[in-house]
Amino acid sequence: PRPPAAAAAGWDEEEEEDDMTDPISHELMTDPVVASDGHTYERSQIQAWIRREGPVSPMTMQPLRHGDLTPNRAVRNLIARRHPEVKLAPWT
Repeated sequence: PRPPAAAAAGWDEEEEEDDMTDPISHELMTDPVVASDGHTYERSQIQAWIRREGPVSPMTMQPLRHGDLTPNRAVRNLIARRHPEVKLAPWT
């Protein structure tokens, strides 16, 4: 059920699920990272994309400024709360 405060703030459960889903594989992430384009990806998916396509964003098709991938702790914590059955990757 939607928390009353969340409903008042325009919280959307479907949108929240999208935030936890990798935009490349369309699967629930277990190791979410942020790339230099500001988008969150499953680590293995964005790494494979960069190997295949080069350093270009799959979301914007613009060059990625660098190859650094930063763990997205907020999305990881959201997944842990909403999907406790999912085995998350170890912290890196």
